Amino acid sequence: MIEKILKSLFYFFYKLKKLIRILFSVDQNITLGSFKIILPPDHNLSLYNYLYLEYDKFISIVVKDLAKNTSVIDIGANVGDTVCRMIQSNNKLHYYSIEADNFFFNYLNLNVENFKKNFPYKIDLIKSLVGQKQQGKLIGNHGTKSLLKSTK
Repeated sequence: MIEKILKSLFYFFYKLKKLIRILFSVDQNITLGSFKIILPPDHNLSLYNYLYLEYDKFISIVVKDLAKNTSVIDIGANVGDTVCRMIQSNNKLHYYSIEADNFFFNYLNLNVENFKKNFPYKIDLIKSLVGQKQQGKLIGNHGTKSLLKSTK
């Protein structure tokens, strides 16, 4: 019973803080390993990292033992949280982060520039939609987007 009450209180205060961030357009600052990244006010990554301690950490294992001359492509890079985790696991690789959405690309660029201030990581940013040639609009919220195909 107490656990349910505490969980309800947690979600209440998380949603309240999120609403305040959105109303006042205040970005989130979170820590991933030894890096700080900036998230949009309504992004849910801070919640996922709190609730799911292993969230997205498997990717660090995948790149850890790759050879120095290897390139890694992060398609749908969002705000750069995945490349952040990867460079902390293996900073000798060349990373390509691809993001099509203007909004997320701006955060990706900001975060990658902050990573590079500490060390000149090999990260190239590409603003493009990967996939079959389709017309449409990227829609979504809370840190994710999907392509809504146009019917023309």
